[in-house]
Amino acid sequence: MSQLRLFQPRYLDSSHSETDPVILSFPQVETTSTTSIFSNAVRRAEVIYNNRFCPSCNHPEVEPLELDDGINNRNGIPIPGTCTLVGFHCLDCHSEWPL
Repeated sequence: MSQLRLFQPRYLDSSHSETDPVILSFPQVETTSTTSIFSNAVRRAEVIYNNRFCPSCNHPEVEPLELDDGINNRNGIPIPGTCTLVGFHCLDCHSEWPL
């Protein structure tokens, strides 16, 4: 196990003594991007789950319809789940419905 050493400089201010407790402040880390990515993934999963059956024939073979606007990885392949979901298509009766 490693130990963390903290450097405590001498205070130039005479109002603080070395025995007074020191409160260290750290900058707030922004986590909204990670939170929004997670909430978007959860929302997408809920939409796909709620539309897993065709509303016309109640058939369970449904595929999502997506726009071609997904984020590509460094090999140029789209990353799954990054395309905009616009609707669904039934593989049995071929009906389509929007979100």
